[in-house]
Amino acid sequence: MPPSPPFKLFIIYAREDHLALLELKAHLRPLEKRGDLTVWYDGEILPGEKWDDSIKAELETADIVLLFISKSFFNSEYIEKEELKKAFDRHRKSKATVVPVIIKPCLWDVHDEIASLQVLPKDGKAVSSWGDSDEAWMDVARGVQKIVEVKVAAYEEFLAKEDVKQALVFYKEYKVQEAYRILSKHEGNPRLMTADAYYILAEMLFYGEGGAKQNYAEAFGHYLKAAQRKYKPACIQIGTMFQNGYGTHKNFYEAEQWYLKAEKGGDSLAQYYLGALYEEEEEGTGNMESAVIWYRKAAVQGNLKAKASLKSLGYSE
Repeated sequence: MPPSPPFKLFIIYAREDHLALLELKAHLRPLEKRGDLTVWYDGEILPGEKWDDSIKAELETADIVLLFISKSFFNSEYIEKEELKKAFDRHRKSKATVVPVIIKPCLWDVHDEIASLQVLPKDGKAVSSWGDSDEAWMDVARGVQKIVEVKVAAYEEFLAKEDVKQALVFYKEYKVQEAYRILSKHEGNPRLMTADAYYILAEMLFYGEGGAKQNYAEAFGHYLKAAQRKYKPACIQIGTMFQNGYGTHKNFYEAEQWYLKAEKGGDSLAQYYLGALYEEEEEGTGNMESAVIWYRKAAVQGNLKAKASLKSLGYSE
């Protein structure tokens, strides 16, 4: 599960850069007030708390880690051995986003891991090198804001995906109206809609369930989205719609092709529908060979409809 706002921002800095930290914290205050961020650094440690334990605990749960890069940063043994090591470990595991902030000119670009990251301010120009420090800190704050926006979007997408999952549960529980309300809300977002979600939405439109107005053409469109993701029940349904002209034109070849896609791997239901398609196409011609072949393939797997069709045609299994 992705983190939810407010996101915890942890600042790793050298004591010599404390005033720079306060400058950025002031620029980030609007994001804190809006509920996007909580900013933490060792100045937040309460009396009686162990300094080292508090830092480790906060760093372990941070969502964003800013590195205040300067010569003093690189001269700190604690930063190098404790904080930086942990920060990069969490970054590699995608548990936190590490962002170097270049405070003062230094050889930060010879540090392989730091140089591999997107740094702030823009172009890696140190804050102290800007003519107006407020402009520099604003650039850093905007960079943090963009990271927050990405994380917010990831969290909202997660919630929406959970919403779609809940809709599938609702449908299985026969709470069809709730399922339709959710799926119709998300139908335009293919990143959220799974193949079975598109299929269920199509079913509700095809049969007019859950408050959905029956609409074969719309149902066809959603079945097709599921079928294009190789969802076999949808491939079969697209085949039947082409076979019968529901929501689209009648087309024997298209029906055959979609049934064949569903049949891959030996699906007995698709085999039955292929048999039914050939029986319908060849009825009256005296040539039921193709239909019987497919019915028999399905019957061998225990498909009762195929067995009944063979019997009605006068063939054995």
